[in-house]
Formats: sequence, C-alpha cells, structure tokens
Amino acid sequence: MAKGYVFTNANFTDLDEFATYQPLSMKAIEAYGDKFLVRGGRSEAFED
Repeated sequence: MAKGYVFTNANFTDLDEFATYQPLSMKAIEAYGDKFLVRGGRSEAFED
C-alpha cells in the first residue's frame, strides 16, 4: 500500500474542547495502523 504524509499546523483556542477531541482522533489513527513521525515543537514557515 502506498504511504502518505499529512502536515498540519493548528492553533487551538479552546483547550477544553480539544481535550474531548484528542482521544477520539488517536483511536482513528491507531485503527488504521498509522503513527506520528514528529509531533509538537516550534516550527518556522519559509513561504506563505
């Protein structure tokens, strides 16, 4: 099966709402055998 990569930049304004979403997203990710290669940390955009 072909591999794919998803790059996401997100700013959360409601951390309580995010706390309810986070476990559900992890279940979906694990259900398809996916994994995080990199997570969190400071980033810098080189182009807009």
